[in-house]
Amino acid sequence: MTDSANRWRLCEAAVDADPEMVKLAAAHTHQVELVRKTEQELRAATYKLQRVLLARDVVQRHAWNFESVTEEQEAAFKLTNGDDSEAWFAAYDGAADDMTEWACQLCGQIAQLHSTLQNIQAAREKAWDVRHAKAAALRKAWHAANPEPAVDAAG
Repeated sequence: MTDSANRWRLCEAAVDADPEMVKLAAAHTHQVELVRKTEQELRAATYKLQRVLLARDVVQRHAWNFESVTEEQEAAFKLTNGDDSEAWFAAYDGAADDMTEWACQLCGQIAQLHSTLQNIQAAREKAWDVRHAKAAALRKAWHAANPEPAVDAAG
């Protein structure tokens, strides 16, 4: 191993051992975990929204099956359960409206998660800049305290 490589390793070990750098590294790891967790929550909420919207479309389509029924079908509805096609249409249409409201709530949740994710990422970038600047200052201080040995020209 060359002296230059050894000096580099010693300098980096001193930088990594600095208590403030240890704290900054731990904070960075925590922020990365927060980003990963928030991205997973955002993905799950987005998939849930997709399923709710699909289900809403199916329920709404089914409601329209009760819009134009024949007189025989209307009589069969009343005979089997006492409700006419209007009541069934209203029930399915109401369910579709409830699903629309749920989808809107999920949109709010998604927007909040996205905002949280952006804030965490911005904080992580700022912390990275602080960490990078601190490491550069520590390296400079280490090199000032540990100058390279003079090279003998006669060699």
